[in-house]
Amino acid sequence: MTKKAFNKKSSPRHAFSLVEVAVIIVIIGIFVSGIIAADKMVSKFRRAAAKTLALSSPINSIKDTALWLETSLDNGFNPSEDADGVALTAWYDQQISGRPKVSVVAVGTGPTYANTINRVHAVKFSGSTANYLKFDASFLNKTDYTIMILEKRQVSGANLFLKSIDSSNADDSKLNLGYSTDNTVIHSHGGTSYTYDSQVSSYANSTDKPRLFTFVSSSTDGKKHTSMAA
Repeated sequence: MTKKAFNKKSSPRHAFSLVEVAVIIVIIGIFVSGIIAADKMVSKFRRAAAKTLALSSPINSIKDTALWLETSLDNGFNPSEDADGVALTAWYDQQISGRPKVSVVAVGTGPTYANTINRVHAVKFSGSTANYLKFDASFLNKTDYTIMILEKRQVSGANLFLKSIDSSNADDSKLNLGYSTDNTVIHSHGGTSYTYDSQVSSYANSTDKPRLFTFVSSSTDGKKHTSMAA
């Protein structure tokens, strides 16, 4: 008898050559770079859109605008501070009503420039009583006024947007706007008998959205404020 040779089928084996591996690495690199470039493009587009909206907003035509602090315009901050995470020493008044510009300067290290609201840069306050921005708000005393603030909180608690630190402690100087508790917004100016507050939803990290607050002080209608999701 003759022996028959049987060839076993071997399992197919694959290997990448160095060229193939290099090509894969290059493709992954291009893909990652493309994501980063696209993300930067979206951020630039949103800031450009915000700038266009700011320049065309009705604020430009309001003759009695006393103070306009805007984050999307090129001249809102010092050029060297216009970068994410950098401490701000000043925030420049944009109002064009002919009034003297209000000086808004930092106390301590101040707040920081931050990418926090819908990829449009904003000013981030840490809640520290040692680091904030200050200005002389005495022009509001005994006047009718409307204050609009766009904000997005990142923590719960009592965090005021505007707070008087006038050492004279006169009723005219007692201005407080913001959260007096986690779910209460307060508008106080002119002593405790001139305070208005309302309830808002408690802070939730996963669902909290930017809010636009409008605070009104009227000699005939008193104080009121409204809020809406931005």
